[in-house]
Amino acid sequence: MTAEKDGKSFEADIICNSYEDIEIKFTTPKELSGFSIVTSEDGYKVNVFGVPDDISEDEVNDASLLNILIEALKISVFTNHGLFTEKEESFDANLTVDGIPVFVSFTEDGHIRRMEASMIGFSADFEISG
Repeated sequence: MTAEKDGKSFEADIICNSYEDIEIKFTTPKELSGFSIVTSEDGYKVNVFGVPDDISEDEVNDASLLNILIEALKISVFTNHGLFTEKEESFDANLTVDGIPVFVSFTEDGHIRRMEASMIGFSADFEISG
């Protein structure tokens, strides 16, 4: 994922194994390299440059980038939301995550290619890697 939040750019590798097992590993900028988040039953397991920590769901603001990104991924990848609009070479969906509108564009074969939550200043492009 190559993303921007409030004018700041960053990149992360995202691995979606299941609804309850999503991992985000930040790679760019250099200051974020080594920071990762993995979903857990009660919230998130965070690794801050080799120092592990747990964050409960109650500690995460509904309008935070972390909440919007994770919940939009869960809805987009693992939920039969039925909100698709078919385009010429893609499918689009307008989702709502805790009151925040999120636009998601999918490739013809169902992979996320773009996500936008303009209310929180977030946009991202996704690329599938082997």
